[in-house]
Amino acid sequence: EIFRIAFRIKAEDDLPDAVNLVRQAYENLNLELRS
Repeated sequence: EIFRIAFRIKAEDDLPDAVNLVRQAYENLNLELRS
């Protein structure tokens, strides 16, 4: 049970980083398509 809670906290901590990476990739793609 403790491991499950710790894993959930870890996943929630990593989520914003993943969202930022995806957002950055989209922005880079948009810049390339525009030029």
